[in-house]
Amino acid sequence: AYQIDSEHGLSNDPIGADRYRLDIDLGKITFVHHHLMSMEYVLAMRMKQMYECYTVRRQQLIVQQLSEKIKALKSAESNCRTLYEQNKYADSPEPKEFYDRLVNYQNELRQARNQRCNEMKLDRDLLKHLLDVWKEIKDIRRANGYTTTSVKLIIKQISGKKTKHYEQIQQQIEEEIEDEITLADEQYQREKEAHTKIVRNRKLQETRKKEAKKRLDKKRAAALTSDNIDGDYDQNDITIINEEDIYVPEKPEPRKRDEIRTTILTKYQSAIRPPDSQQTLNENDFQSDFPATKSKLKPIDNFDYC
Repeated sequence: AYQIDSEHGLSNDPIGADRYRLDIDLGKITFVHHHLMSMEYVLAMRMKQMYECYTVRRQQLIVQQLSEKIKALKSAESNCRTLYEQNKYADSPEPKEFYDRLVNYQNELRQARNQRCNEMKLDRDLLKHLLDVWKEIKDIRRANGYTTTSVKLIIKQISGKKTKHYEQIQQQIEEEIEDEITLADEQYQREKEAHTKIVRNRKLQETRKKEAKKRLDKKRAAALTSDNIDGDYDQNDITIINEEDIYVPEKPEPRKRDEIRTTILTKYQSAIRPPDSQQTLNENDFQSDFPATKSKLKPIDNFDYC
């Protein structure tokens, strides 16, 4: 916007509405969707948006950052476990502090691993949807015999040998399985000790009730021949007999190692691709130049696409 020269403006304009002019230059308008778009154009725009999202996620390196976070948490958890084992029986508040810190590290480690698995699923699903849309575009082009867009996606196939990245993921999955087995065993030992303590308290309670009942029966039998009755003593025994029975839960069972392994492998099944079928797209593998009119229609024989 700029002010008009006073010689060309209207001097009698009281509010100066004609003293300014706004020039807008429209270079290009890109429609995300329009009812006159062809199916190929709609799919091409959808693929372009997905590819932009795919590129952003590759640049953010979310999975790699989570892997580094997991490595750091694993190291911290190992050091904290060592300190806890060394001071477990110390007569100080340190063992509890070390144990609480250890539990926090274990929870954060599990959350980070689950988050990484979810991010890997998102990456794989996004790549799958991207390839599915590209396949639909190629099918439409073959059916029509011409193209209405110049969108092109280059797919690169990795060789059949296991890649270093795939081997690292497999190693990290095995570490997660071993950690979960260790945590499951520790949890089982804690539950077993707690259950044993409850059973012992229940037996002691039953013994107290039997003794109180014997004393009460003896008192009542003596009351038939004597008027000297200790009412407080009777009340204490009655209170013991009327105590609510301590609930004993079912005996805990250890988790099976094969079950833990199957659960974790199933979680990663839809998150990682086998090395023999892995496909990758680079930043320069997507090319598009959407035409604005049908005058730019290209015969399919003259269009090179993968």
